[in-house]
Amino acid sequence: MSLGKVLTYFAVIFSVLAALSIVSISLLKWGMFCAIAGIICSVFVIFRRMQYMLEIKWYHPAIIALLLSSVPIIYLITIIFIFKD
Repeated sequence: MSLGKVLTYFAVIFSVLAALSIVSISLLKWGMFCAIAGIICSVFVIFRRMQYMLEIKWYHPAIIALLLSSVPIIYLITIIFIFKD
């Protein structure tokens, strides 16, 4: 198994955990840690595929993991803007 596939699986696992963390506000801190780990893994996979000029589709697991990792960040920004006053 190659490094790219392992990091893709880690990115998907971390991003799913990050997306599930918005269920409870008490899990949001751990969700942010998982989101950061998911973003780092998926960006590394995307850059590595671009380095070797491999085609990457929009439905590649690394792209989906990157989108799922942004869910708790958007959720936190929304909470901040709602309760800022």
